Amino acid sequence: MKRRKLRPQAVVALIVVILIFIGVAFLIVKNKKPALSMTFKEEKTVIEYGDTTIKPEEFVESFTADEVIYPKLNTLKVGEYKITYVLKSKKKEKSVEHTIEVKDTYAPEITFKQDEVEISVGDDYDLTSNIESVKDVIDGEINYKETVNEDEFNYYTVLSEVDLNTTGEYTVNIEAVDSNGNHSNTSYVLKVVEKEVISNPDGDYSSGDNQPTYINGILIVNKKYGIPADFGGYNPEASGALEELQLGASQAGYSIPLISGWRSYDYQVELYNSYVATDGQEAADRYSARPGFSEHQTGLCFDIGSIDDYYGETVEGQWLAAHAHEYGFIIRYPQGKEHITGYMYEPWHVRYVGKDVAADIYNQQITLEEYLGVSG
Repeated sequence: MKRRKLRPQAVVALIVVILIFIGVAFLIVKNKKPALSMTFKEEKTVIEYGDTTIKPEEFVESFTADEVIYPKLNTLKVGEYKITYVLKSKKKEKSVEHTIEVKDTYAPEITFKQDEVEISVGDDYDLTSNIESVKDVIDGEINYKETVNEDEFNYYTVLSEVDLNTTGEYTVNIEAVDSNGNHSNTSYVLKVVEKEVISNPDGDYSSGDNQPTYINGILIVNKKYGIPADFGGYNPEASGALEELQLGASQAGYSIPLISGWRSYDYQVELYNSYVATDGQEAADRYSARPGFSEHQTGLCFDIGSIDDYYGETVEGQWLAAHAHEYGFIIRYPQGKEHITGYMYEPWHVRYVGKDVAADIYNQQITLEEYLGVSG
C-alpha cells in the first residue's frame, strides 16, 4: 500500500497547533504561583521571660507568600507553646506553626542599704530594715513573708536568727524567690556591740558643767544628759543639711522657714527663766530645756516651719514629718512620746543625726532615746 504524503497545508496547520500548545503551556507554567511555605532559623526558638523587644519576624528564615500575618507573642508566659503564622497569596491561605519556649533565667535582685550594720546590745532591731529593695527584674517588687511553705513562690524572707541581747557578729541571710521559682540568697553583717558611753551625766540641772555624752558616736542631750556652758555653736554640717531640706520642701511647693537655731547657754538662761516666770516651772519644763540641757546649744537642732501645736496637721508639717529623715533629720519630740523624751509634742523641732540614723529612727517610728537605749 502506498503511504499518503501530507499536504503542505496540513503540515503548516500541525506546526501551528504544536506552537500554540507550547505557548499555552509556557504561559501556564509562567503564571503558576509557587506553593505557600515558610522556614525558620531554628526548629524551636528560646526567648527570655518578659522580653518585649523581640518580634516573631525575627524567627523566620524565609517564606513564600504575598502576605504574612504574624502572631502575637506572650513573653510573660513561661513554658513551651506554639505560635501560628498565616501565609496568604491571592485566594490561597496557609497556617504555619512554630514552637517557642519562654525561659526566666534572671534571679531576684536583693540590695541592702549597708553591707554592715552596727547596733547596741538590747536594741529592738528589725532584720529587714537594712533592705533597700527586693525585686524581680520584670515583675517588680517582691513582698516580705515571715514564714513560707516549700512550694511557695514570689516572696523574700530572713533565714537567720540573731540574738540581739548577746554581743557578736552575725550574718543575716535573706532569701528571695520570684514568681517563676528563681532563687536569690545574699547577706549582710550585723554587729551587736556594747553601748558606748563616753561620759555619764551628773543630772544637775542648776549648772552648765556637765560633760557631753556620746553613744555610738551620737550626741545625746535631754533632761538627764547635759553639756558644758561653753559647748556647741554653729554646726556647718547640720546647717547645710537644713538648707537642703528647705530646698526640697520648696521644690515640693512648701515653705519651711527657720525660726530658731543655735542658742547660747546664756540665752537659754534668760529664755527658760522667762517661761518659768510666765507659766511656772512645772509647765515650763514640759516645753523648754533648762540651761545646759538644751539641744539648741549644740547647733544640731532647729525650730522650723511654725511654732504651732497644730503644725503637724498642716500640709507643710506632714511633708516635714514624712521627708525630714531623707535629709538626716528626725522629729525630735514626736506625738505621744512625752513619757520617753520628757517634752511635749513639737512637730516643728528637728534634730540632725545623719541620713542613716535618721532613716532607722523613722522606719522604726521611735525616739532618739529609744534608739540609743537611754532614758529622757
